[in-house]
Amino acid sequence: MTTYSKFVWSVTIAGTMLTVCLPARDAAAQWTAEKPGSDNITVLSHLPLGPRLSVSDIDIEQEVDRPYAYVGRMVYGLEGGKGIDIIDLHDPTKPELVYSWRIEDQDLHLGTGGMDVNHFKWNDR
Repeated sequence: MTTYSKFVWSVTIAGTMLTVCLPARDAAAQWTAEKPGSDNITVLSHLPLGPRLSVSDIDIEQEVDRPYAYVGRMVYGLEGGKGIDIIDLHDPTKPELVYSWRIEDQDLHLGTGGMDVNHFKWNDR
């Protein structure tokens, strides 16, 4: 290989590396510790529900007159409980846990818990 072809090969590899690495760096720079989150989402409140990674699914009512969120709960490791939480979102800045249900005798049930939350209306209720 001649000196010129080594130079061309080196420039080609360097250009490829810059092309691949620069977009990844810009994408990683979107979130920083000084500016967490996303520009198009505003956090209104936070409601701690228990141990980390114990929330498995969330379903939010789509009707304005029924502002509730249904949260599936699961066991992660040795923490958490299998069941569901219902959260009142009438005032989004102050959510309130209105109902919490856990499976009785959890050791008798296999699996990690409520993995897919579904809610149903019955006679417009």
